Amino acid sequence: MKRNYRTPLMIYLLLSLAGLGLFNQLFFNSSSFLRNIMMIIGGVAIVYLLVYVFFLRKQTTNELKKYRQAVKQSKRRNKKTAITKSRHVRPKSVSPLSKKRSNNPPHLRVIDGKKSNRKGRASL
Repeated sequence: MKRNYRTPLMIYLLLSLAGLGLFNQLFFNSSSFLRNIMMIIGGVAIVYLLVYVFFLRKQTTNELKKYRQAVKQSKRRNKKTAITKSRHVRPKSVSPLSKKRSNNPPHLRVIDGKKSNRKGRASL
């Protein structure tokens, strides 16, 4: 396969001419060079501001609205739970039967399995 060596050569030639032009402007016509650089920076800043105002700002305001709405919703939930917790705090009389149940919670129970399968295990 034959590669085309003209394309990289043209790119290097173009970049070297651009560098030579920048060098020439910088050393022999500095005020014009700085003015051109400032105009380019200003133009880019104006374009960026226009894009930001018309396109990017709308997206961020929607996201901020959604975020603020979520914060309000979570605050409402926290207020409701705080109110319900403060209402339900009453001293209860504890009976002896409930003390026994608290020692053995109802969600834990012993299941008798097949004990014949455990004969071959080592005991500790």
